[in-house]
Amino acid sequence: MHNIQRIVRRAWVRLRTEGPIRTMDVAAYHLGELGYDWWYGTRTCGYITLDELGLDQQHGHDYAPVEADSLRKIVHAADFCAGHDVFVDYGSGMGRALIAAADFPFRRVIGVELSPTLNEIAVRNIDRVRKTLKCQDVQVITTNAITYVPPPDATVFFFFNPFAGQILATVLEHIRQSQVNHPRPITLLYEPPRGQVRTLLDELGWATRQHVFRTRLGRDVLIYDNDFKMRS
Repeated sequence: MHNIQRIVRRAWVRLRTEGPIRTMDVAAYHLGELGYDWWYGTRTCGYITLDELGLDQQHGHDYAPVEADSLRKIVHAADFCAGHDVFVDYGSGMGRALIAAADFPFRRVIGVELSPTLNEIAVRNIDRVRKTLKCQDVQVITTNAITYVPPPDATVFFFFNPFAGQILATVLEHIRQSQVNHPRPITLLYEPPRGQVRTLLDELGWATRQHVFRTRLGRDVLIYDNDFKMRS
């Protein structure tokens, strides 16, 4: 009921601010999202606040699913190496990004999520579709992103605006240190807060923005890499 009320409220605001054509286009998108869950037998749609998950606001942002079709296009644009690259999603929620990534032949796909509630749902979702996935090694880890140390073979990192500020800075430093200890190509896929033109990732010094991908809902996903050319 809460999600329905949120959808109606946001649709009314969109109608007043963006007009009927854009509102109808977004409504069609959301119907497609519901169809995605119906088709695969998963539960990934919806908007859940941190309060509802029993988490403090300092831990990050509320749950909302990534656009599945857009993520597939973004991963394709990232030019990963089949059978070699390892995909890590920070704030993996109900697992939609993990399922979308595992539709590609990554060597491993890893979800890092603080909420045990969301992770339980993610595990069930992944189990329902596992037989159809090209990557069978999909892991879901319940932990705080601040303390998570990325594995030395992780190469593609996805951030669907899960957190910002010091948390994001700490996570990025863990990735940088991992790359220093185990030199390898790194790709960062990042959706910043709406309207943010320059991000913390642009200040890193060890990764460079390569592309900007505009999703169907008008979100910008930024693609960075560390210019490491020696893929094996």
